[in-house]
Amino acid sequence: MSAPARGIGGVTHALSRHRNLREATLAAGLATVAVVLAEVLLGTAGDVPAHLYRTALAERGVLVWDGFWYGGHDPFAGYSLLYYFLPVLVGHAAVTSASCIASAALFGSIAVRAWGPAGRWPAWVFSLLAPAPLAFGQWPYALGLAMLLGGLCALQAGRTWMTLLFAGLALAASPLAFSFLLIALAAVFAARPAVTRKMLGLSGGLAVLAGLGLVLDAGFGGGVQDFSGPELTRLLLLCVLGAALGLAREYNFIPFFFLLWAAAGLIAFAVDNPMGHNVTRMRFLIVPLVLAAAIRARFRPRLLAAAALIAAFVYAAVPYASVIHDATKVPDHGEAAWAPALEFLRARPSREFRVEVVPTAAHWEAWYLPRAGFVLARGWHRPLDRERNSALYKQTITSSAYEMWLRTNAARYVVLPPFRLDFEAADAEAKLLRSGSSGLTLLYER
Repeated sequence: MSAPARGIGGVTHALSRHRNLREATLAAGLATVAVVLAEVLLGTAGDVPAHLYRTALAERGVLVWDGFWYGGHDPFAGYSLLYYFLPVLVGHAAVTSASCIASAALFGSIAVRAWGPAGRWPAWVFSLLAPAPLAFGQWPYALGLAMLLGGLCALQAGRTWMTLLFAGLALAASPLAFSFLLIALAAVFAARPAVTRKMLGLSGGLAVLAGLGLVLDAGFGGGVQDFSGPELTRLLLLCVLGAALGLAREYNFIPFFFLLWAAAGLIAFAVDNPMGHNVTRMRFLIVPLVLAAAIRARFRPRLLAAAALIAAFVYAAVPYASVIHDATKVPDHGEAAWAPALEFLRARPSREFRVEVVPTAAHWEAWYLPRAGFVLARGWHRPLDRERNSALYKQTITSSAYEMWLRTNAARYVVLPPFRLDFEAADAEAKLLRSGSSGLTLLYER
């Protein structure tokens, strides 16, 4: 006996529980293979040093305020209230791998319920892309994405309170993932012709959670993330193609989703905020969505379908090139590579000082130096760094401005690592230091 399954955006298909479980299991199996390959072939990248550092804080019980980065900041409230306590129990690999595999299973379930047989290929494609957050070092976001999809799955089953529970978990795991859940739910609501009491209740609960997120960000998070014009242009172009392809079959959810995503991109570009270019992090969901729209439209109009699919694939695949590049060109040199700097700092008669380390591309200074007990003037959290250290993001820095910044941040020593440096926040500082006109005294050179 089969029961009707509620689809996203008003599409309904009759699917047995056995068939739905089979599709979800297949998606999870494909994701498991993809996760293993990502673990073997790709090195560490992205925010891994920051995740290791925050997990160490959670393990030591430093829950509210950390003084080793940025002159003091809250390490969890503005980033993830949930993720960093789980690896303390089972390790990062278990949490991130399980998150990616669960996301694939949940997306597979959602896709076949919403789109029937047309949802199989999108589900399989999503499974192969599921390790993307893991590969990019976006570990809390991987957990948040699983919660996001859990919320959509609960909504699909008509379970309002379960949807709110997953929404709260998404907010706790990754405020960014929670923002994307709001976009997806708004698209679902916009596609439905009638307003129901359940929708109003769910909207009220989501508004409370969103308000809580804003309070946490205002009080403990903050920061400013960049978002360039070319990035916005690429996002808007993809959204136009995706919405047009979705309208080709008069299937409402997908066009609304792309239009709302475009609106979020415009807001992130126009208003200084901690999200910035991270609004594009949904790019790995786009290939399955565009593929679903193309299959349901029978790949017509052909030119539009081809353009949308190519754009979605390129948009999702190109960032992998940067991951492969980072894994080969920007490796973790290990703590031994920092030994000369650590030995010099340990030889100081007192540790009552902060250290400014010119940021490296891999950002392992944010992990190795605090672990050795040295307080950094900065750390590794781009929005916070941009907000508090905007003077170091200018094209040129004068010696007087640099000296003022060092004094303001109580930084007594400056380390210029012999590794590849951060492409945004290091060029001007390194150039000034290498010029010999910084006004600082050279104490040690490797």
